[in-house]
Amino acid sequence: QDVLEDEELHMDRMFKLSLVQDLVQGIHYIHNSNVHYHGNLKTSNCVVDSRFVLKLTDFGIESLKRCDDADADDPNIAYKKLLWTAPELLRASECADLQTYYVQQKGDVYSFAIICQEIILRNGSFYVENEAFEMVPMTPKEKVLKVKSHPSPPNPPFRPTLPETHDCPTALTNLIKQGWAEDPKQRPDIRAIKNSIRSINREAGCSGNLVDNLLVRLENYARNLEEQVKDRTADYLEEKKRAEDLLYRMLPQSVAQILMRGEKVEAEKFESVTIYFSDICGFTKLSSDSTPIQVVVHLLNDLYTTFDAIIEKWDVYKVFNVFLSFFV
Repeated sequence: QDVLEDEELHMDRMFKLSLVQDLVQGIHYIHNSNVHYHGNLKTSNCVVDSRFVLKLTDFGIESLKRCDDADADDPNIAYKKLLWTAPELLRASECADLQTYYVQQKGDVYSFAIICQEIILRNGSFYVENEAFEMVPMTPKEKVLKVKSHPSPPNPPFRPTLPETHDCPTALTNLIKQGWAEDPKQRPDIRAIKNSIRSINREAGCSGNLVDNLLVRLENYARNLEEQVKDRTADYLEEKKRAEDLLYRMLPQSVAQILMRGEKVEAEKFESVTIYFSDICGFTKLSSDSTPIQVVVHLLNDLYTTFDAIIEKWDVYKVFNVFLSFFV
């Protein structure tokens, strides 16, 4: 209950579905044990451990619990504890077989549905829409008495509000509404609920408790991160190669490699070198007799592309290539 009321704690769909799944597993265990039913299921009896696994407490020894009338002097607290109680159990005097396992287990299913609504909305126990905007909100006693009263058709029985929300899959919404049905016979048993929750979690990508789901998320994140790193590394290597190619065109390869290593370039002396310097004679007259496309695209591009192709076959360095000048 403290976890649900903590506004600073963000709970996404996976978190909520994990709590619902743990709740179902706890009820399923109790219903299949010698205890047979919880009998006092509510959010204050749901505790969360250090791994954020929900566990059930305060079940068994029903006769001793009924002797606890510490809240008898405060009707408001007493009625607040009944907000999770099924209507047939509130009408105890009308139910002759109250102590049968079947009736009590169906009561647990009703309580399960009320708790699920509380987990999904996180608006407090038995939240009713527009209640916060009323001048005088409904008291726990009024809510309990409305649940206890027999609904008159075609009016539906009084239940908490369950609006459509992205945090609650449609299948879970339908399951909650089945769970708090007025007729206990229309409520599914805990085995059917467990199968439904398993299917809902499978569709939502939640396979276990919160920590297990977080570990799965971390594994997926790490896998995606590795793919991103691989892609970024490939992009980096491609850009690095482009930068190196550009540098090799601007400087001799030996000098470029020294600079890329962060070392100082020492001047070198050669006893003998060959220098080639070319120019296009009569280019001014040629340009005046031709179109820019003919001169720039066809003549200069074809000429210097041919020069570059020849240079790549020999151990020479092109100093510059500016307009008409070619210097190697």
